[in-house]
Amino acid sequence: MRTLLRHAPTGLYVQSGSAWTSQSEEAFDFKSMGRAIRFATEAGFTKMQVAFVSGDHHGLGATHFVSVGQSLCVRDRHSPAI
Repeated sequence: MRTLLRHAPTGLYVQSGSAWTSQSEEAFDFKSMGRAIRFATEAGFTKMQVAFVSGDHHGLGATHFVSVGQSLCVRDRHSPAI
């Protein structure tokens, strides 16, 4: 499972410190929720989601989002891997 950061309003994922991508496969894998949240906080990013992406080499799987803000809230939203 990959742990990504996604900007909720645009749907773009963090690719590096200053680059963004619309493709989850190209996004940086933070490996843990704590590292992703720490990065978002230190970078001053707002309206972010931690995305947990699972899937096989055919792109089949699910993405689960957790909002990052004043408090964490697990969302019941599931969407297919991008």
